[in-house]
Amino acid sequence: MIRRSMEYYAHSENSHKEKHSLSKHLHQTARLAESFAWQEKCKAIFYVTGLLHDLGKFIVSVSRAPRGRGLEANSAGIKPYTTHRDVAPCVIPIDLTGPPSIILNTTEERPRRKILSWPALWAIIFWGFSFIATKVALKEIHPFTLLTLRFGIGAFLLLVFQFYRDKRFLKIFSRRDWITILFLATIGIAGHNFLQAFGLLYTSAINTGWLIAIHPIFIALAARLFLGEGITVRKVGGIILGFFGIFLIISKGVLSLSLLSFSSTFGDLLVLLSALTWTGFTVGGRGFLSRFPPLVAITPIMMAGCLITLPLSIVRSEWNMLFDLSLFGWMGILYLGIFCSGLAYFFWYSALEKRDSSVIGMYLYLEPFVTLIGAHLLLGEEIKWITLIGGGMTLIGVYLATQKVSR
Repeated sequence: MIRRSMEYYAHSENSHKEKHSLSKHLHQTARLAESFAWQEKCKAIFYVTGLLHDLGKFIVSVSRAPRGRGLEANSAGIKPYTTHRDVAPCVIPIDLTGPPSIILNTTEERPRRKILSWPALWAIIFWGFSFIATKVALKEIHPFTLLTLRFGIGAFLLLVFQFYRDKRFLKIFSRRDWITILFLATIGIAGHNFLQAFGLLYTSAINTGWLIAIHPIFIALAARLFLGEGITVRKVGGIILGFFGIFLIISKGVLSLSLLSFSSTFGDLLVLLSALTWTGFTVGGRGFLSRFPPLVAITPIMMAGCLITLPLSIVRSEWNMLFDLSLFGWMGILYLGIFCSGLAYFFWYSALEKRDSSVIGMYLYLEPFVTLIGAHLLLGEEIKWITLIGGGMTLIGVYLATQKVSR
């Protein structure tokens, strides 16, 4: 802040290096914050938050507060919250440019960040075994019918969870939101799982577990290409290492064109393609998903995914085969619906609401190992050294490409 003849200037400036007036800066930020409101009744809260975003910079007692105790500058923000029955809860983290001692007690030591999250761990275990359950169920039922049942059960459970929290949650979505929901359900639920299911008809659950782990690298590339996010030498190295690991998994160490004739290669490529659809879901839905609480957003998407797969399963006319399924076939279907598309999503997004996404995201590294152990013990799949090496390289590459360097 620069003070000139009682006129206050902000920290931002235009292309000519001229400082913006404080009033203009705050009101522009307020209008920008207001544009993120998804309901009319939320706009006032967002606007006020924009006005207060630089609160710590312009209060002497705050700017002189000792650093190194409690929360550092820029590490927390103002989080207005409304519980009005007609307004969806909205939490807006806004950066403070000085130590936020006016809001937070800086005399208290910063609490240690808890690493263990049982809900997140259970979600990873459920998802890790999903590839195994899918292979078991696919021995008796077509992928279209299987996925319709899976999404139907999962959507029902998520709907029950959300109705228990807020019976009117579906009313917060606009017509434009429903178009986005349909798009995300097509690529992230129906398309993503179709490719995985058909891929598992040809490849192993172990390979699938490792190949799916590559999707954070695809997301990093897409963020660079479509969102203009920066990319460092460290990220480039991680991306190259990750793709080399994937090559080892698919090729199994065979450097020959005969690799293309293997049915497992076709399955591996389908699974790898499913990682691209999840990238489209993550990057394409970033704006939509950031506007709503996680479970509120994923529930209608799961419902739409079920409706998309339903006509395809009807065309197959295999519903009468459900009466002839074995106990293991039904166990696979119910496990996928109840635990993987229902409880796992509930546990995972509940964990994200309570912990930092960077902490919860670390659990994803465990999923391939859960699949590896389960597929070996339950399906008798062989564990190959080349697969372990390729999988390890993939995980290291993902870590290098996605984790921020602490300063």
